[in-house]
Amino acid sequence: MTCREGVIEVAKIIYKVPDEAKDKAFELDMSWVCDESKKQHEKVISDTLLEKHFRNVSI
Repeated sequence: MTCREGVIEVAKIIYKVPDEAKDKAFELDMSWVCDESKKQHEKVISDTLLEKHFRNVSI
């Protein structure tokens, strides 16, 4: 599994985890250190990476 695929899978889990305040909206911020980020700590740009996977997710 690539780091990119892993980020998508982790985000899916986070969106599915039940929350006591499930009616409240939240923003998911993620970061990574991998070959794609040239081994530097970098924020995952959710607008480009995750948007296509979570466009129709309602929380």
